[in-house]
Amino acid sequence: MFSINVFGFDFYYIFYTFLLYSLFGWVYESCLVSVKRKSLVNRGFLNGPIIPIYGAGAVLICIILDPVSKNLLLVFLGGMILATILEFTTSYVMEKIFNAKWWDYSNYRYNLQGRICPIVSLFWGMLSVLMTIFLKPLSNSLIHRIPRRIGEILAILMMVIILVDLVSTVISTLKLNQKLTNMRKLREEFATYMEKSKLYASKEELRKKLEGGNIAEFLENIRIRMEETKGSIDHSGRYNDIEEKIRSWKEKYATHSDHIHIIQRRLLKAFPNMKSTNNEYMLTDVRAYLHDKREIKKNNKKQRTKKNRK
Repeated sequence: MFSINVFGFDFYYIFYTFLLYSLFGWVYESCLVSVKRKSLVNRGFLNGPIIPIYGAGAVLICIILDPVSKNLLLVFLGGMILATILEFTTSYVMEKIFNAKWWDYSNYRYNLQGRICPIVSLFWGMLSVLMTIFLKPLSNSLIHRIPRRIGEILAILMMVIILVDLVSTVISTLKLNQKLTNMRKLREEFATYMEKSKLYASKEELRKKLEGGNIAEFLENIRIRMEETKGSIDHSGRYNDIEEKIRSWKEKYATHSDHIHIIQRRLLKAFPNMKSTNNEYMLTDVRAYLHDKREIKKNNKKQRTKKNRK
């Protein structure tokens, strides 16, 4: 298997090139995001320390641009084009599979659907030149230093680990999407109930309130509205029913936010700007719930520390 030739390169070399540059991409992005967020972040779709899009891009550059590797201008232009196409394709495929945009360049000028933009494409071109001049000689030297037999055994082990990681991450991500869908259905059911309560002047006003912020803000708005309309003949005698419905609904809704798998939590932390294409409000609620839970843990820890000092 490892001796299979692909455009003049054996599969053994291709796999280790993919692995090394996937690791490089993970180190780069994890450090960058960790510094920005001032906390350690395991960046990337997979749980392991690799970001495959970097490895795939490096393999494409090594294979396709090898004949022109001495012409740095062609390396720059070719790397920029190849990596941009790869990034756009990856973004499109992942969005279709998981109903989510994992990164978004909409705030950058001349972006295309928020998937790619000129400034990032230029970065890919410069990275291609950097790779050709400095990184490629180092990675090639490292690959050739590994004894072939040991390298093949390690490669098989790595493939199994990556495959298991990929499958578990895909399953967890699909489950997260299903959880958000269930939360959306609960929202819709609750909105239908609240329409019948006539607390709001129109369905449009209710929908606007429901979609205008997170669910905690919406429930607080309902509480305020109930206080304002208390004493009205139309609503007298119905508040207990409404309050009971709200309590029951909050419990069901919170259950979905509470049962977030560790892999799902990591993904939400790794991609803070990820947007759901059809469940964005619910994703916002989950993020807010997890944030509040972390803050509670921090406060409890601080209180315990103070007690111990006393």
